[in-house]
Amino acid sequence: MTSEATDRSLKTILQMVLMIVETSETKEEAVERIKSLELLREDEPEVQYRRSETEEDVRALRGSNVIAQPGRVGAQKKLPDDPHKEAREKAAKADKGAGGSSSVIEQPGRVGAQKSLPDHGSDGMQTLGDFLRSAAEASKEAQKIAEEKKKEAEAEARKKAAIAAAEKRKAAEKSQNDGQKNGRASLREDQKAEALRRMRALRLLPSIVEDFKKNGSIYMSGDEGMLYFPGQEQLNLVRRFEEANNVLVYHIIEEMKPYGECCTMLYVPAETTGWKSFDKNIQDGLVDAYVYNLSKPDMSEAGLIQVKPVNGGLQRFDVMDYLFK
Repeated sequence: MTSEATDRSLKTILQMVLMIVETSETKEEAVERIKSLELLREDEPEVQYRRSETEEDVRALRGSNVIAQPGRVGAQKKLPDDPHKEAREKAAKADKGAGGSSSVIEQPGRVGAQKSLPDHGSDGMQTLGDFLRSAAEASKEAQKIAEEKKKEAEAEARKKAAIAAAEKRKAAEKSQNDGQKNGRASLREDQKAEALRRMRALRLLPSIVEDFKKNGSIYMSGDEGMLYFPGQEQLNLVRRFEEANNVLVYHIIEEMKPYGECCTMLYVPAETTGWKSFDKNIQDGLVDAYVYNLSKPDMSEAGLIQVKPVNGGLQRFDVMDYLFK
C-alpha cells in the first residue's frame, strides 16, 4: 500500500468517525456505532487495497450510495437510510430560500447525507472537549466553594468557642463574686451581732443601740460623752476604713488632743477568732479602735484604747488624763 493510499484511507476513516460522532445522540451510541464498523473488526482478514483503483473510481463511488472501505478489495456496504434526511433537506431549502447560507454539510462517503450544523449559542450537545473543560471548571468552582464554606465553618466554630469560653469565665467570675458577696454579707451580719453585744457591754444609750440595730446608724461621742450625729467628713472616714479593712464601725469618739484633732472609730475586726478576747479586755475598758489624726494623718494608728461610759456615750480614758484630774 502506497503512502498516498494510506493517507486517503486514514482520512476516510476519520471522516466516518466524525460523522458517527456528530449524528449520535449520546456518547454510548457513538461508541457502539464505531465498534460496529467492519473496518475496525479484528476477525476480518486483511486484504490489500486495489492498486488499480483510480481517482475516477473513488469519485464514482462517492456519487453512489456505497462507500469504499480501504484495506479491503471491493468491499462495499450500503448505508442505512437516514430517517431525518427529508426534514433536514426541507430546512436547508428554507434557509436557501430565505437568502441565508445552507446549514448543512456533506458527509464524506455518503451521497446526499447531510446534517445541520450545531448552534453553539443554543442548548445543543457540546463537543467532548467543551464538555471536559466545563466539567473541570465546574469541579474547580465546586472545590473553591467547598473550601470557602469550610473556612467559614471553622471561623464560626472558633467564634462560638471564644464566646463560650468568655461566657464560662464570666459565669465563673460571677459565681466567685456571688460567693464573696455572700461571704461578706454573712460576715457583716456576724459583725453586726458582735457590735450590738459590745455596745451593750459598753453601756451605750439603749436608744442608739436600737437605732444601730434597725438602721445601722452610727453616733459620735463628744466632750463628757455627749452624743451627736457625725458629720459627712467623719462618715467618709468610716466608709473608707471599713472598705479597706473589711471591718464594721459601731461608734465614734471625737476628741482634741495636744497632738491633734482625732476621730477614734470603735470597730469589730474581720478575724472572728479574736472576738472572744473582747470579753476579757472589756473588763479593763479596752476596745479595738482606729485613731485617725485629722491634723496629722501620718500619726494615725490602730490598736486597743481604754474607754469609759459617760452620759450615755463614751469617753476615752488616758492614764495621763486620769493623773492630772
